[in-house]
This record gives sequence, C-alpha cells and structure tokens, in this order.
Amino acid sequence: MYRIIAYDEPTAKNGYTVFDPRINLHLLAGKLTLKEQDINDLSLTVNQSNPLFDNVRPMHTHVEVYEDNDLIFRGRAIKPQREMNSNGAFSREYTFESIEAYLLDSIQRFYVAVGQSPKEFLQTLIDVHNDQVPDYKKFDVKNVDVDNSTDNEYRQIDYPNTRDAIKEHLLERLGGYLTVHYNKDGRNTLDYTKTIGTDHKNDTPIEIGVNMESAKLLIDPTKVITRVIPLGAQIKSQDVELGDDNTTNWENIPGGGGATTAINGDWTPAINHAAQLMGVTLDQNSLNTILRRIQQESGGSETVQNNWDSNAAAGTPSIGLLQYIQPTFNYWAVQGHTNIRSGFDQLLAMFNDSNWLRDISRPGGWGPTGTRRVNGPVSEPSQTVSTTQNTWGWPFPGSGDRPFSQAQSFGYDGGYRINSFHDGLDFGSNTHPGNPIHAIHGGTVIIKSYMNGLGNYMVTHSKDGYNIVYQEAFSSPGNIWKNVGDVVKTGDEIGQRTTDHLHVGVTKADFYAAVRKSFTNDGTWLDPAKLIREGGQEGDKTSSSTKYTNSGDGPKPRVTIASVNEGRDYIDVPELQKEFDIINGKIEFNDIEDPSQLFEAAKAWIKSQNAASFSWEISALELPNFKHFKVADRYMFVNPYVANPQLLRVVEKQIDFINPHKSELTISPQDVSLSGYQVEQSRTIDQRLQLLNRQVRRQGTVIVNNGNALGDVQQVITSGGTADTQRYDQINFHLKNLQTAVDDLPQKYVSIEDYNKLKKAVEELQQKGSDNSGN
Repeated sequence: MYRIIAYDEPTAKNGYTVFDPRINLHLLAGKLTLKEQDINDLSLTVNQSNPLFDNVRPMHTHVEVYEDNDLIFRGRAIKPQREMNSNGAFSREYTFESIEAYLLDSIQRFYVAVGQSPKEFLQTLIDVHNDQVPDYKKFDVKNVDVDNSTDNEYRQIDYPNTRDAIKEHLLERLGGYLTVHYNKDGRNTLDYTKTIGTDHKNDTPIEIGVNMESAKLLIDPTKVITRVIPLGAQIKSQDVELGDDNTTNWENIPGGGGATTAINGDWTPAINHAAQLMGVTLDQNSLNTILRRIQQESGGSETVQNNWDSNAAAGTPSIGLLQYIQPTFNYWAVQGHTNIRSGFDQLLAMFNDSNWLRDISRPGGWGPTGTRRVNGPVSEPSQTVSTTQNTWGWPFPGSGDRPFSQAQSFGYDGGYRINSFHDGLDFGSNTHPGNPIHAIHGGTVIIKSYMNGLGNYMVTHSKDGYNIVYQEAFSSPGNIWKNVGDVVKTGDEIGQRTTDHLHVGVTKADFYAAVRKSFTNDGTWLDPAKLIREGGQEGDKTSSSTKYTNSGDGPKPRVTIASVNEGRDYIDVPELQKEFDIINGKIEFNDIEDPSQLFEAAKAWIKSQNAASFSWEISALELPNFKHFKVADRYMFVNPYVANPQLLRVVEKQIDFINPHKSELTISPQDVSLSGYQVEQSRTIDQRLQLLNRQVRRQGTVIVNNGNALGDVQQVITSGGTADTQRYDQINFHLKNLQTAVDDLPQKYVSIEDYNKLKKAVEELQQKGSDNSGN
C-alpha cells in the first residue's frame, strides 16, 4: 500500500497526507519513477478536493512516498501545471525530483586532483557543495568502496555543478553506484559503492502465466567494435629544452641585424633588410616587382656571370643577382658594400637609384636612370625593429611564393570551412611543388604526434614566441625527420611531403589551446605568408627562457599502441569482422601511460568483448504473495517463448498509484558474447527451420493430393469415358496446382540433406551456448 505525505517547507516536521486510499484521499493520476543511475522523479495530478491543490511552492514544498512503512522517495516540487478540462473540471499537475537534485544547486570551482582516491575526491566535491547550500541540502559521505585503478589518477574539473562532476569523474570513469539517503534528524548521506541490489533466484520471478503481462526483447549488435582503437592516458605536458635557433632581437646590433642572403632560396628577408637600411618603404607590389626582376636576371644566384652578350664581348660581363656590370655597380654601390658578387650589396645599389622602382619595372633589360640617394655609409637602426637575424623562409624553395588560391590562403576561404575561416596556409603538391619540406622559421621541436584532422604533425617553438605547426603532409610518422627536442633553423630540412599538400599554421598561443580555435578568426592564428614576406611582425622579441611547457587546457594527444603495433593504432578482431564487417570504435584506458601495457589491456578487453546488447521492456504485476520489485535487484525471467530463463536487473521502475499492482520495469541492457549472440540467433534459425519443416510437410501433402488427382485423370483417359465440362475444369485445376508446386520446390524449399545440415549446425550452436552459460 502506498501513501504520500507533503510538507510546506523542506525543514518542516509536521506534514499532511495527500494520498492514502485507506482514508479516501485519492489522486487523479500519479506516477513515481525510481532510477538506478539518475535522479528519481514523481508526478501527481490532483483536483480541488486534494490538500495539495494550489498549495505547492516550487523548491519549497517537499513530499515523501511510503510503501507500507518504508520511505521510497523524498523530493521537492519543481514544475506546477494548471489545467481545466472540457468538462469544466480544474486540476493541478505537480512534478517533484528527489533530494539527490540538491547536488545540482552548487557549482564546483576549477580544481585539479592528482592521486586522490575516489572517496577523497568525492569528499572534496561534497565539501565544496556543503559550503554553498543550507543545512537541509548538505550531505555526509558514508560508505565508499570504489577504487582507482592507479595511484596517480588525474582529474580536472572546470565549474560544473556537483552532480555532473560526480557523474563525469567518478560514475562514468570508474563505475559504481551513488545512493542518497534522507535523514530527518540530521544530514543526508551519500554512499558510493561498487554494487547494490540483491539477487532473487528463488523468489519473486517475472514469469509468464503468473505475473508477467508483456515482455519484449530487442537484440542490438550495433555497439560491437570489430576494429578497436585503444587510447591511454593523455600525454602529459613535458618541459622541452629550447636550443639555439638563431632567433634574436634585431636590437642595437652594430653592423648587422638582418638577412644578407637568401633564406631557403628566398630573397624576401634580405630585400626587406636592404630597404630598411636605405630608408625605403616597401609594399607587397613593389616587393613582388623586385622578386620578379631577380628571377628574370639571375634566377636568384648572386654569383652567376653572363659571358655571351655584348657586355661580355666588351670585357665587362654582367654579374650577380641583378646583373650589374662592374662600372655601373661601382657608381651605385653603397660605401662598405662594394662586392658585386654579393646579392645584398647589389640590392643596396639598386635602392641607391632614385628611380629604382620605375627602372626595374620596365620590360626587358634594365639599368639605373636616377640619381644617387646615398653617398656615404649606411648603418643599422639604433631602435628595436621587428626583423630578426633568423627571419623567415618558404617551405619549398623556388615555389613557395607562387600564388595561392582562396581555399589555400589564410583567413576567409570563400565558405569552404566552418565560419569560412582557414587557420593557415596550404602548399599543394601541384601548385607549390618540391621536397623535402624546409623549416619556415627557427625553433625547437616541442610536439611530434598524431591528431584527427591534422594527421601526423610537428610543432616547433621559437625563442621569439612562435608555435609553428607542420601538418597534413605526412602519411606516416617516419616522414617527419625531426624529434621532440631537436633544434631547427630557417631552411633546415624537416621532413618529406607524401600527401597532396602541406598545411602550415602559426600562432603565439599555446598550441593545444589554439587548436580549439582552428575555425575562429579572433587573432589566435597568424598569416604565415605575411610573416614570411615581412620577416615577422612588430614587437617580436626573443625570450631568455631555456624551457618550454605546454600549459594550455585544450585537447591533448593520448598514448596509443602505434609504436608497439607496427605503426597501427588499432587492433582488428577477425572473428567479429567475419560476423559484422569492419566497425571502428575507441576504448579508453585513462590511467595507462605505457604503449605496451595499453596493448595488453586492449587485447584483454577484446577477449571479453560482447557482441550485442539485449534490451528489455517488461510489464509485470506485483502480486500480494510476492515481494515488490526493487530497483537494482535482479529477478528470474521465465518466458521460454522470448528468451532462456535468466536473472534480469531492474534499473528503473514506474509505479502507477492508480494501478499500484502493475509496474513498468526497465531492465538493464545485457551485453552478450559472440557465442551468446549466435545462440540467440540460432533460436530464430531453429524457429524458421521448424516453420520450414511444416511448410515442406504441407507442400508434400499438396503434391500427394495433386498426384492422386492426376491418377484420376489418367484413369478417365484410359477408360475412354467422356468427361463433362465440370470434370474437365477440375482436371485443369489439379494440373495447374501440381505444376506450381513443382516449380516452387527449387526456389522456396531446401533439400532434406541441406535441412539436416542446417539443423545440425543449430544444435551445435545451442550446445556451445549451454557450455558457456556459466560465464
């Protein structure tokens, strides 16, 4: 017998009865849903005669539900609903949630826990909760027997409510059950235990013909994994020693401080340096004009000499980057930079021409026509400037500065990606050919790993603060030639492009944090082409730090088995692939940091993996001579027409107060092994075989009957009798039936030999399932 007591306030001691059929207090409707792993809830619908009508305040009014003398629910009101039906009758519907929902009322603060036991971690969460709520919402932690699988369990929380923190970091990671107990004379309590519930092998069965109203079994093999990707612990941030990458400030450096030759085949940094010394401001168009002239005159060589034109015949061959002849170069050269075979000295001479841009823009050959701009020496600026000694270069010499399509370029991409934003620069193997890949800037390798979307990738960190990622170009880790801790300088060969493009991204943010903003144009990612062409950006400054630590809280790579499994980060399961084809899935082992241990753990998981999930829906009667069903308890299911007899766990129970003896039970999904799945399938096959056998027998009877009819026809023909129209029609009918039966035999039915083979296979599967039933 059920009864419900209400309280106007959560701390009230005296309540009033709102449902008890024994004293004629009824409900229009009422259902209580008890759940194993979630917050219980109650819905009540009352009319004007009920004390609860218009007497409920959300979060204040509390109710208790008793089953006989046992308290099975205590909770608070959350959702009132008012209604008038078509007959003019008024009603109120109220929803209540159990006191476990108190844990939703507090917010945890950012916290990192390392090495805490589950009980210690839970206690920490509850302490934070208790500091924020009134006394009636507080909890004491009592029984905890769940353990970590490692002593250095790492947990990080970021402002969730307390219930969600418990669910994510304990229940979902370690398993176990959270149980809340109400204490009217003190604090409520919490238990966190490995198991709850009781097995009922000999009492209170759920049995057809006794207390089972309906039962449904759904076999779901969609959760099976036939290609397992094991994932271990997140790879912890590690300090990386920063080496000398030649990246230093161009600040008060006498006689130097910028590129004076091509970097990785690119003259852009040296051009910028020369322009700065000569007081020339370059835009992109003028820079491109110089680069085209260099390509036309010398192909980028600062020592090439022309020995076949008229100048050569006159004894003054054109030499070097811009193909000056010696007398002309001598006139325009800047003091202290008089080496005709120095490309940098020729650039200074070019800028010394007041008409330099117009002169080099003419088609065909060129020559200076203006006046000298500088007659004395030039020196480096005394103030800090952006360019560094190490500067920047293209990853593919000779093709790096070729035009980029909109989809390849940094920034707005024309709508190809999320938010129409591209966070880097793509060098296609067709549009920007070449190999190997060269470093575009100096730095120390801080990451070499694999990430979905990036593929195999490498990140360098420069002393002037740039994190540069090279990604999507390497079909295997071996295509990256550098390792964590290696120092690279601009132009160094770092790997081999084996895909259709290289993506280069540059950021000054923590790399993992920047990955989270790959499709967000908020300044986190920088334009690589602009940095390469301009030699960095204003404000670049070297750091004196000798170590780098990835400190961001973004996604981090995890330990995989690739290093101990011939480069493959997955394990195939052939017997399951034969049954279900290839289905990829990941399995997480958050506490394993060693690839070999991860490999062994994954193989053990595969050995115990289940092939399918059985879901149940059961409606059962709670009879007077049986105990009531309880959530988390297991009961014998007895219905041979649906499944073999077995213990089933109740994970949810819905009590209808209008029909209190009828319970809707939700059964915990059962994961079954491949043999169990095949045995259950064999039940279906066996049923089909029995049906097929009956059909064969019936068809045999038809054939015999039709054969007898054919004999009658033959007798009529032999006797020479004359058949009337009725007999003739009957003969045709039997003949057509016989022909149809004969035609159907090879298409619809199996031979008796095939039938016996199939029956034998089914019996073997059933025997196998019986042998494994104890597992």
